[in-house]
Amino acid sequence: MITRRQKRRRPSIATSSMSDIGFLLLIFIMLIALMNQRYEEKINYSESTVLERTDADENFEICTLTA
Repeated sequence: MITRRQKRRRPSIATSSMSDIGFLLLIFIMLIALMNQRYEEKINYSESTVLERTDADENFEICTLTA
């Protein structure tokens, strides 16, 4: 009895959606890079030239509850 050997089929990877995944990954990386850029401007307040110490530890508030 002669047995016929079957050829092994190699598993194939669908490459049709590979370009879609690569494109979405590229957009994701570009958006993350834009989010990491911060545009900060230093604000100079003219009225904050003198440092003033407050008595915050000594202050207290009285709360009244009305029904």
